[in-house]
Amino acid sequence: MVKPTLKGQVPQRKNNHRFYLLSLAAWFISQGVYFDCLYIILAFFLGSLPFGYWLGRFRGIDVRGQGSKNTGATNVGRVLGKKWGFLVLALDLGKGWLAVALATKVGHTGDSTAVGWQ
Repeated sequence: MVKPTLKGQVPQRKNNHRFYLLSLAAWFISQGVYFDCLYIILAFFLGSLPFGYWLGRFRGIDVRGQGSKNTGATNVGRVLGKKWGFLVLALDLGKGWLAVALATKVGHTGDSTAVGWQ
């Protein structure tokens, strides 16, 4: 709510932090930074997807309690079988590839310099 003020004074807003966040978000969008931040956040969450754990739970087995107690493709392959281990490997490679693809989008480059290869 805006309080009445004298002529020439800047009105004081009750919720300044909301106004500040909205204006900051508008600036990010106008500068094209919004999508870069979105790609970075998306890549971060991609890395946190535990495909080995999910496939183990789908099969009714908690792979964190068997074998090497790891949710990676090797342990899933030992506990659930090679077919499931290769599936976890493919899904993990896919999420890694997607994260690098997002990094190249942020870096605005289409070649492999995003991963350090010259």
